[in-house]
This record gives sequence, C-alpha cells and structure tokens, in this order.
Amino acid sequence: MKTVEWEFNSDMKHYHSLYRIGLTIAELKKIVAVQLKILFFVPFALAVLHSLFAMLAIAEYEVFILHKRLILLEKCFIYIENKAK
Repeated sequence: MKTVEWEFNSDMKHYHSLYRIGLTIAELKKIVAVQLKILFFVPFALAVLHSLFAMLAIAEYEVFILHKRLILLEKCFIYIENKAK
C-alpha cells in the first residue's frame, strides 16, 4: 500500500510541476488519458494477440491429431475388411 501512496504522491508532484510550468488542466488530462490508455491497452492487445496465436496452434494440433485418428481408423477398417474376405 505504501508503494501506491508513494507513486500517487510522486505523480501529483510531477503533474503539479507541469502545471506550474504552464500546462493547462485540459493538457494535463490529455497526458493522463494517453498514459492510462498505454497502461491498459498494451497489455490487453498483447493478451489478445497471444490468445490468437495459441488458438491457431491448438487448432493445428487438433487437425493433426484428427488426421492421425482418421488414418488409424482407415487402417482398422481395411484390416477388418481383408479379414472378412
């Protein structure tokens, strides 16, 4: 909890310094909005991208497994068919 308080106080000092230099409240709000968008959007975008690649890899793996099962089933069918003759 101390870290959050320290970061908050540090951020407040930083924004107060920017305000004293001459940035308007609207400009400060824009800076904060951009920082928050980066803070939340980048991890979300990476998670979506990671999930997409994971789903593609799983789909490829399932197709491979399904293909192997179909070949095994086909071999069993041919074996049973030849035994019946």
